[in-house]
Amino acid sequence: MTFTRLTVVGASRRADVVVPDDETFAALLPDLLDLLGEASHFTGAPVRLVRRTGEQVELAATPGELAVVDGDVLRIVHEEEAPPPPEVADVTEVVAEALVGRGDRWGETARYVVGALAVGVAAVLLGYVASRGLDDSSAVAVLGGTWIAALVVAVLGGRLRRPWTNTWATAVALGLSLPLAQAVPLEPGATGLLRSALLAVVLVSAALGVGFGIARRRTAPAWGALAGVGGAGTWLALSYTVLSPTASAGLVGLAALVVIGILPSIALATSGLSTLDDAAIAGELPSRPAVATSLEDAYASLAWLSAPLALTVGAAACLLALSGELYALLLAIAMGLVLSLRTRQFPLTVHVAPLWAASVAVLIAVSASPLLPGWAGIAMLIGLGVAGVALAGIRPTAHARVRLRRWGNVLELFAVLATAPLLLGVLAVYPDLLQVFP
Repeated sequence: MTFTRLTVVGASRRADVVVPDDETFAALLPDLLDLLGEASHFTGAPVRLVRRTGEQVELAATPGELAVVDGDVLRIVHEEEAPPPPEVADVTEVVAEALVGRGDRWGETARYVVGALAVGVAAVLLGYVASRGLDDSSAVAVLGGTWIAALVVAVLGGRLRRPWTNTWATAVALGLSLPLAQAVPLEPGATGLLRSALLAVVLVSAALGVGFGIARRRTAPAWGALAGVGGAGTWLALSYTVLSPTASAGLVGLAALVVIGILPSIALATSGLSTLDDAAIAGELPSRPAVATSLEDAYASLAWLSAPLALTVGAAACLLALSGELYALLLAIAMGLVLSLRTRQFPLTVHVAPLWAASVAVLIAVSASPLLPGWAGIAMLIGLGVAGVALAGIRPTAHARVRLRRWGNVLELFAVLATAPLLLGVLAVYPDLLQVFP
C-alpha cells in the first residue's frame, strides 16, 4: 500500500495528512472534516474538494487514480462557493471563438444580399428580354405595372415584418428600373441617352425609398431617395426647357453642392438629435438610449444623403468638363475642388467615400477635356497618383494639420465664390450684358 501527503484547508484550519492511494476521497472526507473540526460547519451541505488551480477533485476517485502528488493542497468548500473550473484555450476553441466574432461570417444577412443580387440581375435580364419582344407602349405598360406591383409587395412585406419578402420585392423593382427607363420612348442621341440615365436614377431612387424607407418605416433611406429623385428629376425636367445641357448641369450640380455643405445640419435635424440637444439645454435630460438611437439615425441619414448628392455633383461636373466650353470647364474644376474639400466635415468612411469618388471622377473628366492639351491631362493624372500617395502616406504634425486646414478653408471659400460668376458664364449671361451695356 502506498500513501500520499496532502495539505487540507478548511474554513478556519489546515492540516497536513497522509492518506492511502487506494481510498476514495468520498470515504476520506468525513475523517478530514473531523480532523479539521468542521464537521458541524458542513453538515447537510454538499461539499467539494478544490485544488489550487480551481479544479474540483472527483470524490468517487482515489488519489492514485487522479495522480495526486505529494504536497498537493486541497481546499474544502461548499458546493455553491466552489470556483469555476479552469479554462484552457486550445486551438479548436480559439478558432471557434474567432469565427463567431467575425463580422464577415456567412449568415442570414449574407444570404439576403446574395439572394437579392440574384433576383435583381434576373429582373434586369428578364426586363430587357421582355422589352425587346414588345413595342414601346406595351413594354412600358408591362414593365411599369410589374415595377409598381413589386413595390406594393415590398411595402406589404415591410409592414407585415417579412424582411425577405420586402428585400426580394425591392430587388425586383430595382432590377426593372433600368429596362423600364430604356423602354420609355425618348429622343435619340446624346440628349435621349442623358434623359434615360436620369430617369433610371429617378426610378432606382424611388424603389430604394419605398422598399427600404417607407416599407420599413426608416427615415434615412426615405431622405436619401428624396435627394436622388429630387436631383435627377429636376435635371430631367430642365432638359425639356430652353436651357442648354451644360446650363442644366451647372444649375443642378451647384444646387446639390450647396446642399452637401449643409448636410450635417440636415442630418441632425431629421434624426431628432437637435431636438434632444434643445431639450437638454432646457433642463430635460434625454435618456442615453434615445441619444444613441438619434445619433445612429443621423449617421444613417448622412450616408443615404451623401451618395445621391455626390452622384449628382459628380455627373454634372463631368458633363461640364467634357462639354468643350471654357466656362463649363472652369466651373467643373471649381465644383470638384469644393467637393473634395468638403469631405473634411464628414466623420465616417461611408460618408466620405462617395464624395472622394465623385471628386476623382471629376478630375479624370477634366483631364479628358477637349480644351486641354494631351500633356496637361497626363500631368493631372500623374498629380492624382502623387496626391493619393501623399494623402495616405504622409502624417503631418498637429500644428501642420491646423495650418493645412486653414489653407483648405481659404481655398474652399475662393472656389465657392468662383462658382457664381462661372455659372453666369455657363448660362451665357455675359454676352447679353455686353449687348445691354455696350
